Amino acid sequence: MRDSLIDRIILFVGNHALMLALMLALVGVGGTLYYSEIAGFEPCKLCWLQRIFFYPQLFIFAIALLRKTRDAFAYALPLSVAGLLVAVYHYALQRGMTSPFPCSADVALSCSKQLFLKFEYITEVMMSVTAFAALIVLALAYSYAQKRNVPSA
Repeated sequence: MRDSLIDRIILFVGNHALMLALMLALVGVGGTLYYSEIAGFEPCKLCWLQRIFFYPQLFIFAIALLRKTRDAFAYALPLSVAGLLVAVYHYALQRGMTSPFPCSADVALSCSKQLFLKFEYITEVMMSVTAFAALIVLALAYSYAQKRNVPSA
């Protein structure tokens, strides 16, 4: 039986998920460091929290590729889910939601401040939402591909 086009796409993405995740993490870490260290945008408290969930994934995926291990997404998936939750909350604050928790006054930048806005919805936080969601999709595709690639007994 032939696999559907969607099935073949998911398998292709799943079979290359570790490399794709590493490239995504590299671009994400590089981008956030560029914005804070070169462009001079100071991250707010929620941005820092998202970085805490994102940065370790660069090392998780790099080590997994170097050591040829298959369990990287087991460690990365909880980080991505937690990061996505923080990023969605942060994006809602940027779009006007009132927070039950005040943003800390010890950081110069408010958590609801948008550094830029493109196409009426893309902010730096929406890029974070997208990156975490993409890592979750890669984890699911990887799991699917691993199950499909196992020979039946």
